[in-house]
Amino acid sequence: MNWNLSCNCKTCLTPCDSKSKDIMNFTGIDLINAEILEKKITDFFNTHFRNTYSTLNAQRMDQYEHCGYPDIFVFDIKSSNTKWFEIKSGERTFMTVNKQCPHYDGIPSNTLCANTPDIRYYIDFSKYYGIWMLYVLNNRPCLTRFENKEHTRFFLINVNEKFKNYFYENEKINEYIRKPSKFEIENGRIGETRNWHINIEKLIKEVGCAVDIGYDLNNIFYKKKNSHCH
Repeated sequence: MNWNLSCNCKTCLTPCDSKSKDIMNFTGIDLINAEILEKKITDFFNTHFRNTYSTLNAQRMDQYEHCGYPDIFVFDIKSSNTKWFEIKSGERTFMTVNKQCPHYDGIPSNTLCANTPDIRYYIDFSKYYGIWMLYVLNNRPCLTRFENKEHTRFFLINVNEKFKNYFYENEKINEYIRKPSKFEIENGRIGETRNWHINIEKLIKEVGCAVDIGYDLNNIFYKKKNSHCH
């Protein structure tokens, strides 16, 4: 991808509505979509591995969810080397990120989000195993573009020393503690409220621990040098 990730929201023809999600559906369609996405990516990995690396295999870790493992485990039967992938999906743009996080150095269009405790866990996990966050960004027109039939764009973040330094330098600056939604309060189940925002353009161009995979997930296997995925 050769265009700038910093799009001008003020001149966008299809601006995001800037409304927060009212319903945090922990067991319904959100969970089902996440499981479908994980299975689709796992199947994709295995299809590629069978054609290219016969000793590699990918496996979903849903049966070990209670243990806190990342979503997908990739292992080499011959060398016993392992890699882990955490799948993150995003859609709605946090249009007021600069207002809520006044010292954050990104803008809405190039911002990805994750729960702060999750990021801390991935960093701890990276002390022992290689781990990457694979972001699947949907229906954000400024980045997914209309000529892409699936309206999907992929970003790969290596949770390495560079990412760890970026996190600790910006941990408080990039964090926003949201208020529980009415739905959460009424149902007595409040999700994680600490959200940490990632300037993906900065990670790619300056920090050097991420890569823009673009529209085709196949690119994940051909951009390893840029993503430090080797």
